[in-house]
This record gives sequence, structure tokens and C-alpha cells, in this order.
Amino acid sequence: MTNLARRVAEGYGFQNFILGVILVTAVIVSTMLRSIPSMGHILMMLGLLLYVYGVLGFYLFREHDPERWGTFGAALLTPPQMLTLEGLDLRLRGGLRGGQPLRDLREESPHPALSPEGKG
Repeated sequence: MTNLARRVAEGYGFQNFILGVILVTAVIVSTMLRSIPSMGHILMMLGLLLYVYGVLGFYLFREHDPERWGTFGAALLTPPQMLTLEGLDLRLRGGLRGGQPLRDLREESPHPALSPEGKG
């Protein structure tokens, strides 16, 4: 039994219980407010990482998949879409209906490190 519940059970009253709940809530809210700067730093690092992946994708895949990587703006939007799996169902449905199926872009990559055989 927690200290607060023990006080209520011993007859300290409902008002003290409410006061305790308010104090605990105040501690939780103040802790959350103090964590906002740290969360901002994490979001900045995630944004930087997605930016780097967007730039790399733009230079590596712009000729092979111009719909997603052809322009710099589209290349910056593609990594968050891939991370959240946004639009994956449409891409799969297109392959099932005879459209362009999902393909391994490494097979067409101009970069040797990304090709399946490692030759380019």
C-alpha cells in the first residue's frame, strides 16, 4: 500500500487524498515540461538523419525511380514515407494489377556497393 493510500485508509480524509493527487500530477507535469528540450534535440537528430538519407537517395536513385527520388523535394519526402510505410499498399496493389511491381533497385544501381554482386 502506498503512503498516500495508507493515509486515506487511516482516515486522513478525502481532501488530503485529492491534495495528494494534485501534488503527484504537478510533479508529473513539471517533469514532462523539463523533458521538452531533450525531446527537441532527439527530433533534430532524427530530422538530420532523414535529410541525409534523402540526399543520398536523390543522388543514387533519381534516374531509376524518378517518381520518388527524381526531384530534391520528393527525395526529402521519401524517407519519412518509407519509415512510416505510407503508400506501401498502393505500390503493392499496382504490382498485383499488372502495373510496375516492387523491384529491387540495387539491380539497376550505378553504385558498385549497392549492386547484388558488388560489381556495379
